[in-house]
Order: sequence, then structure tokens, then C-alpha cells
Amino acid sequence: MDSLKLILVDDDNISLIINRQFLKRNEKIAAAKIMDFNKPQEAAEFLKSEIRQLTSNRYWVLLDINMPLMTGWELLDEIKEDNKHKQVKVIMLTSSISEDDRMKIDEYNFVYGFISKPISDEKVDKIVSTILAN
Repeated sequence: MDSLKLILVDDDNISLIINRQFLKRNEKIAAAKIMDFNKPQEAAEFLKSEIRQLTSNRYWVLLDINMPLMTGWELLDEIKEDNKHKQVKVIMLTSSISEDDRMKIDEYNFVYGFISKPISDEKVDKIVSTILAN
């Protein structure tokens, strides 16, 4: 698992810090490289650049939905066309409780789950299980 790369995207810096701490506590992914972005536009540019360079890097993104300037859905739309080889896989980690949002993930074949905030050890276990299974 030492090659695992996680990207946290959330406009709330406190959520980024808390999510990072919870993830680092899980021994199965403790060696993962974790990057975070509080501006989804920057995350989209980084991911598109990585995909276009055809690097061997694979990324798991934990993505919030409700952010100003660019929503999580808009970020997914930005990378959707370039992500044909699923270099980027996503789990929605969001405060949204909307059933429409839960159903909308089916539009993206590289989204592997929908987890509601706040994060917990049990939710991290679910994230880790999803990552290890895919």
C-alpha cells in the first residue's frame, strides 16, 4: 500500500485536517501519500495534468460536493472525459444528505461510494475496504 495516493478535496480546512488525521490512524493506509486541496479548481487541474501525462500514478479522491466556485459534481465533470482508464477513483465524503446526490454518483463510473460526514473510524474502515477491493 505504500504507493497509494489519496487526495482530499474540501473547502473546509478543518475538515481537511480532521479527515487526514483519521486516515493516517488506519494502519492499512498509514503509508499513503495524502495531498489536500481546499480549492476544487486546483484539484481538477492537478488531476487533469496527471491523467494527460499518462503517469502510472493512481489516485483515490475523497471529494466533498457542496463547495463554492466549483462543486464536487463540476470537478467530476472536469476530469470525466480524460479519466477513461480510471487513474482517478473517487469516494464522495460529504455533508450532503440528498438522495438525489446519492443517486447521481451512478453517472460516474469512477465513483465508488458515498459517505456522509463527519468522518469516523468506522467510515475510514469502509473507505479502506473500498480502496483495497478496487
